[in-house]
Amino acid sequence: LVFDLPEILQEELPLLSLYAKIYTDLGTQGRTYEENLAKLEECTGGASASLSLHPSIKNPEVCKPAFTLRLKALQR
Repeated sequence: LVFDLPEILQEELPLLSLYAKIYTDLGTQGRTYEENLAKLEECTGGASASLSLHPSIKNPEVCKPAFTLRLKALQR
């Protein structure tokens, strides 16, 4: 899944990078980190999050930031 990001201030980039690194290590309101990890491993082959830049089709000199979430599917 790729999510376009709004304009981001340069000083916010380190925080966004940190968020991408810890995204798959977070718990939720209903589950702890350990429970989330167990469910993730049970249902998928893993997950990762990253940041990327994508050149604009109209103007290749302009890049747009995006947040990417990757999940691996298990064959059953």
